[in-house]
Amino acid sequence: YLAPDYQPATKACEVIDPGTLEDVGQRAVCGARETETALDAVNAAQQAWSRIDAKTRAATLHQIAGRIEDDDLSDVARLMTLEMGKPYPEAVGELANCAPIFRYYAEMARDEAGKVAGTTQIGSFQHVRYEPLGVSAHIMPFNFPILLMCWTVAASLAAGNGCVVKPAEATTLSSLRFMDVFRDLPPGLLACLPGGGDLGRALVESPQTHAIAFTGSVATGKAVAAAIYKDPTLPEDLQECIGSVMLARDITREKEVDQMKTDFISTVSHELRTPLTSVLGFTKIIQKRFEKVLLPQLEHLTEKKTVRADAAVVVVALHLTIEVPGVAG
Repeated sequence: YLAPDYQPATKACEVIDPGTLEDVGQRAVCGARETETALDAVNAAQQAWSRIDAKTRAATLHQIAGRIEDDDLSDVARLMTLEMGKPYPEAVGELANCAPIFRYYAEMARDEAGKVAGTTQIGSFQHVRYEPLGVSAHIMPFNFPILLMCWTVAASLAAGNGCVVKPAEATTLSSLRFMDVFRDLPPGLLACLPGGGDLGRALVESPQTHAIAFTGSVATGKAVAAAIYKDPTLPEDLQECIGSVMLARDITREKEVDQMKTDFISTVSHELRTPLTSVLGFTKIIQKRFEKVLLPQLEHLTEKKTVRADAAVVVVALHLTIEVPGVAG
């Protein structure tokens, strides 16, 4: 689906009712070319959407809420039951809670245009303006495929972003059927791309997506986190160590980790007094200090001696949440 219309697919696979093992139908499987075409369209549409004022975006989200309330979505509930096994009354109940989400974020769009920040200097005025990120990718679960999709998509649209939804394989048909409520969106602003893990990985790694909304298993979450931090501007050997970002997931001694964070920041803080012009420059500073300060403590906590220093930057960025003065992002 690419708003406002459904698109032809070149590949499909069977959908089986988990309760009866009977055929329900077929669902599309997007390939690389179809994915790139959709991403190009969503990025182009987002450029125009980001320039639309918040009041107009709010009106559009209210219009989507009206579609959800007025359209007969019983087919969506029926398909959810057939392809995933959720009891029909529960599927109907899930859909009944979707319209208020769009109304909520419609008003958030009107309210969150910016704010005036406090200042300590006489005659100084500081205004913070929120800017859209670009295109968000939404990797959805099977248990609440429509409700959770609405929460993330409504928020992203309200903020001025475009959206690419990758439904769970077990709830693809119901998700695609629901897409019809978005027919009033600007052409190309929202896409729904059916597929498996390869498609989700491609969306996460694509330079044409700028934010990820994800709900799923721990294993898939780790894969998403690792893919997000594959930065092509970093040295190749650092990218090869990306799997080590999950090392800190195994550390359970929170007090010791907090102390590590405090010690590490105090060690490098004097080197961060001037603004850094590149992320790569920041990583080099952390890499030097990591060998002296953080690496021995991580090895002690995990009883592993194979951690490489050049993987430390990613570990720190993901799990210790260092806030650096003068460094954006």
